[in-house]
Order: sequence, then structure tokens, then C-alpha cells
Amino acid sequence: MALEFICANGIEKGKKINIPSEARVYRIKSNWVKFFKVNPSIPDGENIIPELAKEMSFENYRKHPSYIDYGKPYFYDIKGNVLKE
Repeated sequence: MALEFICANGIEKGKKINIPSEARVYRIKSNWVKFFKVNPSIPDGENIIPELAKEMSFENYRKHPSYIDYGKPYFYDIKGNVLKE
């Protein structure tokens, strides 16, 4: 298993983030979402990007004094429709 970093984007409440076409997993760290390509299989504990997802957003983002709660992300298809889990 190898993770290859692709790019990172800052997280803002309600802002859609484009998902790179080769990305299969993501991580959230310090107000950034980081995208990775995985070969050959996805390791346990990684956040999987749904197959048809082209964008994602964090609608339930909340800042607390000692931490940030990003909530569960929403994923969108090429037409902008929310993907169901």
C-alpha cells in the first residue's frame, strides 16, 4: 500500500472543494482537506471518496475554543447533485 499526496485545499463552511480525478481518499488536518492516490488498495482508517464524487463541502463546520468540528462532508456528482451514502 502506498499513499501518494495529490493536493490540499482549505476548508470553509459551505464552500465546495473540487476533488482531483485521481484521488481515492482524503484526510482532514488543521483546516485543510488533503487528497491522496492509493495503490493498490485502500488502507483501514482512510476516508474514502465515493466513486462518482467530483466536489465536496463541509456544511456542518463549527469552530469551538479548543477544536474544530468539521461534521460529515457532503459529496456532489458532476451535475452538482448530493450523492447518497
